[in-house]
Amino acid sequence: RLNMPIAEGRPDVTDLQIAEQFGKDCLTKLEKDETLSDFYLKGNIPYRFVGPSTPAAPVCTEGCFACGECIEVCPTHAIALSDEGKIETEITKCIKCCACVKECPNGARVFDTPYTPMLHQKCAARREPELFI
Repeated sequence: RLNMPIAEGRPDVTDLQIAEQFGKDCLTKLEKDETLSDFYLKGNIPYRFVGPSTPAAPVCTEGCFACGECIEVCPTHAIALSDEGKIETEITKCIKCCACVKECPNGARVFDTPYTPMLHQKCAARREPELFI
């Protein structure tokens, strides 16, 4: 399953430009103090119930040389260097963002779950963001 990237190469330059413009548009709308009008969200109503998340986290393979890049990019500070010099992840702090997987210069961080094949298939095609308000 190591050859099943999810949203490979994203965010890219276009994604970052779209995100920046979205932020500017939101600020403009807030500054005008406009009331939000009704809008429609695509999907099935009622939306399905999503239960609590199962704790999981990316792990290091034998190729990890404990460079610490993953530690630096983890937004929840779930990754640390152990006293033995090994990368360890506190699974309860991990939000499964996979920033550590994308940042690893050696490709030694992987996140393999039963959902990996499904995510690989559904997230392979590029989709553009949609705004609803």
